[in-house]
Amino acid sequence: DALEPGTYYVEVGECGRDATVGAYKISVKATPAPLADAFEADDTRDKAQPIGVNAGPQAHSIHVASDVDWATFTLDATADVVIETRGASGDTRLWLYGSDPSVSPIDVPIEFDNNDGVDKFSVIVRAGDDALAAGTYYVKVDESGNNAIISSYTLSVTALQKGDVLVTQGKGLLSTAIRVGEARELDVAFADTFSHSAIYVGDGKVAEMLASGFTITSLEKRYAESKRVDILRDLDLGDRGAAVVDAAMEYAGTSYAFSQIAVFARATLYSGKPEKVVNSTAYKTYEKRDSGSQRMICSELVARAFADASLPIDVKLWPTLSLIENPTDDFSMDFTSPTMLALSPDLIRLNA
Repeated sequence: DALEPGTYYVEVGECGRDATVGAYKISVKATPAPLADAFEADDTRDKAQPIGVNAGPQAHSIHVASDVDWATFTLDATADVVIETRGASGDTRLWLYGSDPSVSPIDVPIEFDNNDGVDKFSVIVRAGDDALAAGTYYVKVDESGNNAIISSYTLSVTALQKGDVLVTQGKGLLSTAIRVGEARELDVAFADTFSHSAIYVGDGKVAEMLASGFTITSLEKRYAESKRVDILRDLDLGDRGAAVVDAAMEYAGTSYAFSQIAVFARATLYSGKPEKVVNSTAYKTYEKRDSGSQRMICSELVARAFADASLPIDVKLWPTLSLIENPTDDFSMDFTSPTMLALSPDLIRLNA
């Protein structure tokens, strides 16, 4: 019901037309309505606009409450795929349809999601036994109640390849504490910090370091246990993803480096005071038990797997840790953090 540009007239009268009104005020407040996005008109399946696989986020809007956005993409081979919407505010619904009636009716969605994405946005993860086969697919997005506008949101389609890096925001208090330290030391907004990382190894699975040690986890589980997942790809990965995965698998059986988390905590408490870190029990335990690849944290696994595959990731250490005298490559990998990976110039984000 937004008004088009133009001149309008307002008439005011006393309700019964039988009395006077001594004084009254009248005001007009205009809030600019969102513009239709560059892909309109895309309100029906036959008007679906192409979206590139692994082309990054595509900008859209729900410019009127009844707006529906359709997009289409094609896979050349079977792939683990993540389809996702994100935005500063809003609530989307997301449908995935096929185009091969021999597989499923084309008017019946393969999958639907409402609120499994970031905040009230949407994500569909098709991986492992549910990976998408080669073919053409359609995506439909609308506002959840068809009763509000979304001034802007992004849509992305990501086909994962071996060696992709996942950085995540966990749901627990420990994850929040890790992100607070990341925000403080790296001078980034809390919303853009991460508490965990993993390596995609293929077949719908990721390799990661958990409290229980080196673990292979399903992609669906990693998404289900995370508030947000960003998919990163090394700019030079090319066909070397398998080498990264092989390197990661060499660390199977490795235990978790709890002392390194304690060192990070110490650095958070005593920011800019490396002597307080080096002279702590946590740091001495780290030097004795956990330095190098004896034990590892999640982001260290990523750093070491890429280094072993001759693809070292350029990261900037926490400032307090970088002040420790003559940090070695081993030290830098030990104290690579999830947010450091997200900030690396060597890695690009693929999803919304």
